[in-house]
Amino acid sequence: MGGTKNYNDKAEFDAYKDTYSKDINEAISFIGQGQDFFTKVKADYLLDIIDNIQNRESPFKVLDVGCGHGLIHPYLKSRNTLIKLHGVDIAGEVIDIARTNNNDVMYKTYDGNTLPYKDNDFDLVFAICVVHHVPPSERETFFCELKRVLKPGGVLVIFEHNPLNPITLKVVNSCEMDRDAVLVRQSSLKKLLLRCGYKSSFGMFILFTPFSSYFFRWLDKLLARIPFGAQYYVVAKKS
Repeated sequence: MGGTKNYNDKAEFDAYKDTYSKDINEAISFIGQGQDFFTKVKADYLLDIIDNIQNRESPFKVLDVGCGHGLIHPYLKSRNTLIKLHGVDIAGEVIDIARTNNNDVMYKTYDGNTLPYKDNDFDLVFAICVVHHVPPSERETFFCELKRVLKPGGVLVIFEHNPLNPITLKVVNSCEMDRDAVLVRQSSLKKLLLRCGYKSSFGMFILFTPFSSYFFRWLDKLLARIPFGAQYYVVAKKS
C-alpha cells in the first residue's frame, strides 16, 4: 500500500480532474458495476441516516468534506429538498467542475487543515473515501477539525474502504489515485473518533455484493455487522 499521499497536495488531486471516473471505472471493471452504482448505494445509506435525525420543519445543513466532483450530490438533493448542501475540497480545479455540474450546492476550497466555516455550523458532516488519503499521523487533527464545524449534537458520517476485504484491496492496489493509500479498519476508526472527543460511534459494513436489486440491498443490511463488506461507514456524534 506504499507510503502516504499528502492530502494537502491539491495538485495531486487536480491532476485527475478529467480522468477521475475513468480511472475508477477501469479499476473496478471486473466487478461488473461502474462507479455510479457505488455512489448511489452510499447516497441511500447517507439519506437513511439523515432521515433518522433531521427535523423536517427546518433546513438541514450538510457538509461534504473532500467532495471532489460532487458526484453524490444530485442523489442527495433529489430525494431531500430540505438539505442545504455544501462541499469543500483542496483541489480547486475539481471544485470548479463540481460547481458547474451542481449549481444548487455551495462549494469552497480549503488548505486541507482549516475548514473555511465557523464553529458549530453544520447539522451533519460526511467524508467519503477521504481518510485513507490523510496521513495516519494527521488523522486525529483532521477529525477534530470536522468536529469543530459540527453543531453540538451534530453527526459525523465517514465512509471508507474495508482493508479486510480482498476484492477491495485488489481495487485499491490497481487504482492509480490510491497508489499511496493507507486504509484504516472500522474498529480503529471508531477508537480514533472517541479519542477525538466524539460522544459515541457505531459502524456498519456495506457492499457485500455488487447487485442493485431490493433483495441484495436487504442482504447488505442483514450482513452489516460482519466485517467483510467491500466498504463500511461509521457514524459518530458531537457532544
